[in-house]
Amino acid sequence: MLNPTSQSAFQHLSGRGLVPTVYANRPAAWNAPDTVKYIVLMTDGNITEQLRPVNTMHVDNPTEELGDRPNNQRTQITSANNNVRSFNLACNQAKNNGVVVFTIAFEANNAARNQMRDCASSASHYFNVRGLEISSAFSAIANQINQLRLTQ
Repeated sequence: MLNPTSQSAFQHLSGRGLVPTVYANRPAAWNAPDTVKYIVLMTDGNITEQLRPVNTMHVDNPTEELGDRPNNQRTQITSANNNVRSFNLACNQAKNNGVVVFTIAFEANNAARNQMRDCASSASHYFNVRGLEISSAFSAIANQINQLRLTQ
């Protein structure tokens, strides 16, 4: 909901009373002088294929991982490679439009850490954390955002 092309959705929702009228002109333009857009993205694993259950009403759906089921009980919607490409495109579109991207790899494997590091706006916007270090990462992000707001 950072992309200004979704503004018509906000206007529609505002017209129906589902979004306060003060937000009807959101999201702001990419280059709006009084707006800084942020993404804080966290993961604990790398990007994988997207699976769906063949039987959407199967009793195990709420409790059993699809990846652990036999192939005849799941269907692949997209591949891991396609999802990685889409992820990279989204990261690059955000950064190319001035969005500040913070990423956190929480107890993640090498592939996930690399994906998060590549998506971040810079090395100082990437955090590789374990356990309670997560709190320090969020505090550091909040401090950086507040410093940006105070200087602009």
